[in-house]
Amino acid sequence: MDTGTGSPSVVVVGRSGFIARGLGSVAAAGGWRFASHDRPDALEGAECVVNCALPPAERTGDVETENLFDVRLARAASRMGARYVMLSSRKVYDATRQAGAGEDAPTGPSDAYGRNKLRAERAVLDIMGGRATVLRLANVIGWEPGRRSFMGMMLSGLGREGRVTLDVSPFVRRDFLPVESVAGIIADLVVRETGGILNVGSGIGTPVGHVALWLMEGAGRGELVVTSPFERDGFHLDVARLAGHLGRDPAALDLAEYCRALGRRLGTKGNRVAVE
Repeated sequence: MDTGTGSPSVVVVGRSGFIARGLGSVAAAGGWRFASHDRPDALEGAECVVNCALPPAERTGDVETENLFDVRLARAASRMGARYVMLSSRKVYDATRQAGAGEDAPTGPSDAYGRNKLRAERAVLDIMGGRATVLRLANVIGWEPGRRSFMGMMLSGLGREGRVTLDVSPFVRRDFLPVESVAGIIADLVVRETGGILNVGSGIGTPVGHVALWLMEGAGRGELVVTSPFERDGFHLDVARLAGHLGRDPAALDLAEYCRALGRRLGTKGNRVAVE
């Protein structure tokens, strides 16, 4: 996978996406190209296609397999003889068996998003054969105020209202990995031409309340509001297979300090800042 300049010929689809933006800095030196999801001609010459795009409809409702974006894009990549990297989700696993779930754990999505991802996985692997890499992601976090994600809503609430609101028990443990770490892992796997299904996470369950408190500690302000006592949707992934391919611990960054740094970015103590 070499263009003759020592760099892989890679096209990342969905250039405005959260993970694609994270890939931007990691891949800058490699000459990767970033394309909008509506520019199929941008795939020309690619030896590897990394899809970071997801139509909103695939988050909220069941979509026929042949109409899923990953499936359509994988067919285009296959016709070109390119490799394909799909960003899937831990949501494909049985919701009651996600504590330490490995890649062979039972699947059984509980929502349309998970069902769509699982159908897309199966179709992509069938279309691409051994030239596909499917990454089942844990909770990817970073600087994301305004996004309807766990960290996005915490950053927005702390920035605008001076509080972080949790709709679950603060003792629920989830698997978090900074977007910079995820970007580095994706870039590494692309260069290695690693195929198959891989969990991508820290492999550690961290209480969500700790994440919220680290964020407030960094900002130097804030209050924690818990609106539900129920411990639900806890999980952490088995990432031994990923660590074996990488030859290193996927969770290289200090999560506590990373969250504090996000809090510091919101502004100085006592200031209410506008969220980007």
